[in-house]
Amino acid sequence: MAAAGRSRSSDCKTTRAVDGALPDLFPPFANLRIAQPLDAAKIRDLRNVLVGAAGILLAYKYGVSGSPNILSALWLPDSVLLCCLLFSPLRRWWIYIAIALPLRLYFGTQTGLPQWQLLANYPNDILKAVLSAGLLRIFSRERFRLDSLHQFRLFFLVAVLGSPLLSAFGGAAVRHIAGEPFWQVWYRWFLSCALAALAITPALVYWITAPPQALRTTTRRYIEGALLTCGVLLTSYAAFGRIYDNPGANVALLYAPIPFLIWAAARFGPLAASSAISIVGMLAMMSTRHGRGPFVVSSPAENVVAMQLFLVMIAVPVLLLSILISERRRTEQSLRQTMRDLARSREHLRENYDHIQNLSSKLLSLHEEERKAISRELHNGVAQQITGVLLSLTILRRQAAMPDNVRKELESVLPLLSQVSDGIRNLSRQLHPTAVEAMGLPRALQSLCSDAHLLHGLDVEFRGCELPVELSSTSALGLFHIAQEAVRNAAYHSRSKRASIELSAADRLLRLRVRDWGCGFDVERARRKGGLGLISMQDRALSLAGTLQIESRGGQGTEIRVEIPLNASA
Repeated sequence: MAAAGRSRSSDCKTTRAVDGALPDLFPPFANLRIAQPLDAAKIRDLRNVLVGAAGILLAYKYGVSGSPNILSALWLPDSVLLCCLLFSPLRRWWIYIAIALPLRLYFGTQTGLPQWQLLANYPNDILKAVLSAGLLRIFSRERFRLDSLHQFRLFFLVAVLGSPLLSAFGGAAVRHIAGEPFWQVWYRWFLSCALAALAITPALVYWITAPPQALRTTTRRYIEGALLTCGVLLTSYAAFGRIYDNPGANVALLYAPIPFLIWAAARFGPLAASSAISIVGMLAMMSTRHGRGPFVVSSPAENVVAMQLFLVMIAVPVLLLSILISERRRTEQSLRQTMRDLARSREHLRENYDHIQNLSSKLLSLHEEERKAISRELHNGVAQQITGVLLSLTILRRQAAMPDNVRKELESVLPLLSQVSDGIRNLSRQLHPTAVEAMGLPRALQSLCSDAHLLHGLDVEFRGCELPVELSSTSALGLFHIAQEAVRNAAYHSRSKRASIELSAADRLLRLRVRDWGCGFDVERARRKGGLGLISMQDRALSLAGTLQIESRGGQGTEIRVEIPLNASA
């Protein structure tokens, strides 16, 4: 037993020695330590490098054009390399830059391009990716996720316009030395890089930055996503995958994927919208490369240009729409959560009326300022940019050297882009009704009645009065929002075809009365559920030092009455 104990003790000592350093019995190895296992951070970094290398490999394999005389319709290595640099520490950039060189030489040689051209274009691609990644990381207000108008505007200026413009000069110069026309190569090079940035890069960014819970949803949503994917694939095949006897007679099929792209943007957000655009772009590129689809009426180079212009025209508005909807949903979720928190706080602070009134006023003022800022950004930013794109495309369409098939495509795309511009302006007006400030409250309410009839088929009668001069703009805007919410509820929930708005002033009080003759609802139950519309109307009336009363009975309609003092101000 003693011997066994000594043996176990000796084994423990040996184990501890091996875990630390080799025994002093071997002095040359006294400081030699056994290698420790890789920690989680190193494993994650190694995984990222391997995934990035695989992505660059696939990008060169499937992005390089099969002909040395035709530029790739989508230069995929740009998108993959940009994302590798954008989401990697600066100290690891050299790894991806080094990986790109042998892959470019290997796959580029298979197309028949001379080695000197491949080597000359390699620094061009690297500098383009470094410039784009560096500027995006520097000027992003936070981590780059491409989930806001600011980041989309920065991405569009840097990765879609700026870097491809500069890179096209270098690529065209190299091709010009080989005997190709400079400006023709420059134009096609720019389109290839810009289209890759629009059609591929956003999808990679969203998949990299998407939180794990973004893919966890209900079974119904999975079914809807599967139907959406099938629709995108089937319509893309119908538009680009077949061989047409007369391609010009099937132009309408080009727009078959657009409803599914809008579906993806509206229901699933930027991740699904960008993925759908990538699917459409890849299928269009492969079909055009193999002589399929509608873009086969001219030379291969002109067919690629026509396909690129078409994809650019659908990618920009769909991405903008998905980002706008995503921002609006985040704002609504934030406001809904804020409103719920405010409602709970109001129950605990009912005795401190003045404090609740000030808090509500500040919150609604910030809400209004945010709506005004978003409205101004939409009207003066996005709408103006789309107008500029429309003007540029109109000028481009009038150029004599423009191929007829490209001109026809532009003529069919321009009205669609104009509709997107009009929709953005309408959304801007809904977010911040300037009619109250420009025309006054009575005429703004009359305009609200007209809009309700046009948009919802609800006949709204308005009875107003001359308002006192001392009515503040804050009070007028608050009453307009209450009437707007009441009319919206009547249109969507009351099942009534008529309603009325009455505005009156007496005894230093301004009264607003909105009534419908619909199905009615349980007011107390709706308040317990914390409906955002009721909370919003209540808080607006409270912020104006007024009162709000709601009366509703089943089958007898709903009446909303608001009273505020004429000197109320938020």
